[in-house]
Amino acid sequence: MKLLETMGLTLVIAVGVAASQSILRLVSRWKRLRQQNKPRMWELEDFVFWHEWVVTALVVMVFFVLSKSSQKEVSTSAIVLSFSLLVLGLLPVPVGIGGLLCDDDGKITDTRSAFIANIVGLIFLLTVVAAGAHIYG
Repeated sequence: MKLLETMGLTLVIAVGVAASQSILRLVSRWKRLRQQNKPRMWELEDFVFWHEWVVTALVVMVFFVLSKSSQKEVSTSAIVLSFSLLVLGLLPVPVGIGGLLCDDDGKITDTRSAFIANIVGLIFLLTVVAAGAHIYG
């Protein structure tokens, strides 16, 4: 049950950070948009969070391994799992999202692609949290 609680808390924090980030983006350009009489204040890129979630997951994974290794010896399986997640987060996830969901300029162009990219980033983040729970036992 502790794993589910940890993953639930991670999900709530990730969504809260994403919502806060979107609000801060809007607030930071509010005056400029009103002066230019722009009809819409939000852009699709304001709702793309997968890269923040993948980077957060990678930092958390490094923290899990380093903090656990300072307490006692980390098992080989935990090191292999951590290294595998790091490689997955740095290579196939960004390349796959960039190649499959982005246009030639590297921007996500439709809401379906933004949703899929965000789900991939969130799954990666939750996988790292589950792996961290495994490392800590």
